Amino acid sequence: MTELTELRGKEEEERIREHLRKCGNNQKSFVSSEPLFIPTAERRLTEIDALFISSSGIFIIESKHMTGTVSGKAGDRLWTKTGDGHVISFTNPVQQNRKHLGAAADYFQVNTNLCKSIIVFNDECDLQNAETGYGALLVKTSNLEKTIEQLHTEEKIPDELLTELIRKAEKLPSGKKATEQHLSEIKETKQRRRSDKKRGR
Repeated sequence: MTELTELRGKEEEERIREHLRKCGNNQKSFVSSEPLFIPTAERRLTEIDALFISSSGIFIIESKHMTGTVSGKAGDRLWTKTGDGHVISFTNPVQQNRKHLGAAADYFQVNTNLCKSIIVFNDECDLQNAETGYGALLVKTSNLEKTIEQLHTEEKIPDELLTELIRKAEKLPSGKKATEQHLSEIKETKQRRRSDKKRGR
């Protein structure tokens, strides 16, 4: 990933958080100010790009900043992005955010039906060939507010529990130290997989 691509990705994440803040304007809610890291059952950290919590649920946001045509199905291991004569493969975001959702449900100690997976692509993407599943939603950045507002038709979380969820969210690790730990864990996992492959496991 180039520095310019990384910068644009961060700008896109900030636009997403701006939309989330508007969704939470008139109600008790939590919006992450930067990417957060949720501990998994394996005592590792998994990164979520944005988190929004309200009386309607816990919304786990995965941001994808790219242009071109995105293709893939919920069960595929990899999706592709086609544009400018190039085809690039990337991790299936539906599966990726499904893991994030599971980690969030465990951390907050709630049923997964209180959590919603939303994958947000920037507006320049063509999503006609992308198929979602597992209850996840695929939206473009400009449609995020409207999508969440449509999900705000039912209060699923009582006030006392909402207060507790927000308290837990505020304790989630973020920033440079958590990022470095997360990257170190990814590197360790890749090295272990390469080692296992050489051993024929």
